[in-house]
Amino acid sequence: MTEPVVTPWKLVLIGFAAGILSGGFGVGGGIVLVPLLVAVGMGRHRAHATSLASIFPIAAAGAIVFALSGEVDIGLGVAVGLGGVVGSIGGASLMNRMSTRSLSIFFALVLLAAGIRMIVSSDPLPSSGGLDELTLAAIAVGIGLVSGFFSGVAGVGGGGGLRPATVMLCGFR
Repeated sequence: MTEPVVTPWKLVLIGFAAGILSGGFGVGGGIVLVPLLVAVGMGRHRAHATSLASIFPIAAAGAIVFALSGEVDIGLGVAVGLGGVVGSIGGASLMNRMSTRSLSIFFALVLLAAGIRMIVSSDPLPSSGGLDELTLAAIAVGIGLVSGFFSGVAGVGGGGGLRPATVMLCGFR
């Protein structure tokens, strides 16, 4: 069975909603995109893959705005990004082998975990301040690997996990 054709104006509206939420809260791209793409008739696997493809320009635009105001730690971003690339390749490979049902359940669990994380405190761990650069870089790559894996499978950008993890493990506020 072929998927229905999604009209361009629906895609623009979906992208606009994802961009507003992603830029405003640092999360929301994939969390908004995947369900909306599925709701307008796109198949689950295609929706997850399309979400991943669209997250890069959304994230880049937000990062540029924050970088211009001096809010971006480029070194940490690169370290997390490198880990994220490797993790997302593994996650996307797994996603291609999952059934639609399994993918739906996995996505629901990612949403549940993100929601629970938003409810609990995001205060840094007591020992997270004053880490040397090598340790901080290793933690950042690890955060990227894990977040990238879940991003690759679920089709989300990882902001729901990256932001709290960098705050808690790297001491960022």
